[in-house]
This record gives sequence, C-alpha cells and structure tokens, in this order.
Amino acid sequence: REQHRRQLEQAVRDGLLKVLEAVNAPEVYTPSLGSSQAETEHIIDFDLPDISPYRFGISFTVSAS
Repeated sequence: REQHRRQLEQAVRDGLLKVLEAVNAPEVYTPSLGSSQAETEHIIDFDLPDISPYRFGISFTVSAS
C-alpha cells in the first residue's frame, strides 16, 4: 500500500509540474509583437507611454464555500 501511495504521489507530482511548466511559459501570456508600432496598435495602447502591458498580472483566489 505504501509503495502504491508513493507511485501515485510521483505520478501526480510529475503531471502537476508539466502543467505548471506549460502555464508559466512566457510564450503563453506574452503576445507576439510586430516590428513596428503600426503593427502593434491593435495590441497595445500607446497613448500611455509610461505604462507597460507586461507589468500587470491576473490573480485568482479560491476560497472554500
């Protein structure tokens, strides 16, 4: 029984690490930008030059109900 628990623990850990690596990859949340401002106007609002879109994050808290 202990051996089965360890195997299951390892399988869950490996699966979780794969998911976290995929979610945390920069290409997942960083849009591909063009080579000029004209190509990226539909992605970034250049009216606010001191604000970078990459300084913001999204967080979500799960609470028990």
